[in-house]
Amino acid sequence: MPGSPRSNKRRLAALAGEIAPTARPDIDNYIKTALDAINTIVVTDDAQVVEIRARKQFSDQPKLVATIVPLDAVASNSRATQREVITAAEEAAP
Repeated sequence: MPGSPRSNKRRLAALAGEIAPTARPDIDNYIKTALDAINTIVVTDDAQVVEIRARKQFSDQPKLVATIVPLDAVASNSRATQREVITAAEEAAP
């Protein structure tokens, strides 16, 4: 019943976050899409991604938003020694 007062009320509730989008596609598919999009462009390999926060929500304008924040940590597979990391951190400290 598109256009009925009841369906408009439900639409507004969904847009306000009062109804969760539990239908397909699954949230992990959105995550995979975002990782594929940044692979070799933002990061050398998506294995470098160490944290993800994801949320699915209804919207009048479908979109995928990714915010990428570099970490101040040294990668575990870095060639820098632990002493070099500590020295660099000490030099950077105010």
